[in-house]
Amino acid sequence: MMSSSRLPAGAMLPTVLAVMVIIGFAASAALFMGRQERRASGTIRLGTTAAAAADEGRILALGQLSSRALRLLPGQSIVERVSGSSAGVTVVARLTRLGEAEFALAIGAVAQDSSGMSARRQSSVVLRLGAPHLAFPAALTITDTGTAPPGIADGSDRAPDRWPCPAELTDVADVEHPLPQPSDSAELHGLRERATVRLAPGAWMHMPAPIVRGDECATEQPGNWGDAARAGPCRSYFPIVHASGDLSVAGGSGQGVLIVDGNLTIDGGFAFSGAVIVAGELRFGPGGGQLSGGVRAARVVNAGLDPDSPPSIVRASCALRVALLATAEIIPVRDRAWASER
Repeated sequence: MMSSSRLPAGAMLPTVLAVMVIIGFAASAALFMGRQERRASGTIRLGTTAAAAADEGRILALGQLSSRALRLLPGQSIVERVSGSSAGVTVVARLTRLGEAEFALAIGAVAQDSSGMSARRQSSVVLRLGAPHLAFPAALTITDTGTAPPGIADGSDRAPDRWPCPAELTDVADVEHPLPQPSDSAELHGLRERATVRLAPGAWMHMPAPIVRGDECATEQPGNWGDAARAGPCRSYFPIVHASGDLSVAGGSGQGVLIVDGNLTIDGGFAFSGAVIVAGELRFGPGGGQLSGGVRAARVVNAGLDPDSPPSIVRASCALRVALLATAEIIPVRDRAWASER
């Protein structure tokens, strides 16, 4: 008979230990790989969440900051948290005015889960002001078959006092009559829809003037039409004033865009810089007024001015441009797409 040989028990122990070590290493490696896969999966998920939040934050920030952005001076910024729909995500927007019509919007989004893992995404976009295109071919443009008193308008371009206007000015005609049917009705409708000050038909305004509370311009006050003298916090406030019927203004001053769907009567030395659009009659009463920028009306009547007095309507292309830019909507620059960074 053949006898079988067996390894001594002491000789098997190292082999068993080696197998157990290998199994332990394999189990540890599997556990490590599983953790790494879960971590990688979590990181990808958080990164996707942060990227989506940054994209959403861009849209929300435009709506949240646009009205305040128009009052920024070049070089100034607004930094504000943006409330989005994603839980566990913090989104911060910084909007900086780069120049007269350019802005930069930077969005930072951080997503974090319950385990403490986090992912960050930063995105940016270049914006510009899409100013309304309104026709002002002359200092005074007659839009109907009406007439204008001689000497009422001056097309020699000039900059209002204290306004940051370029030296290049362009003279235009004193009066354009009549203006062909304007093609900017949609632009005007948009301005009416976004009016800052709304006045009922037959309204009478006495001495509109800048209103300041503390160090802030009180833009919610209907009697605040900005600071055309540029002497205080309201110098960068250019309201859209819309009267849905006739309007009378006695004294005071303002700047921005004034739209009157009926007749406009001004007296007492009222002064306004920017764009003035009157659907009906523009009447100068006792004491008259001074309109700088561009004016459109169906007809003009001098009911209280000395015929030899200085022109009451003067061309100021700078005031016109600045006022229209201040009422513009902020839109992305087409040839500079939305950029995202990790």
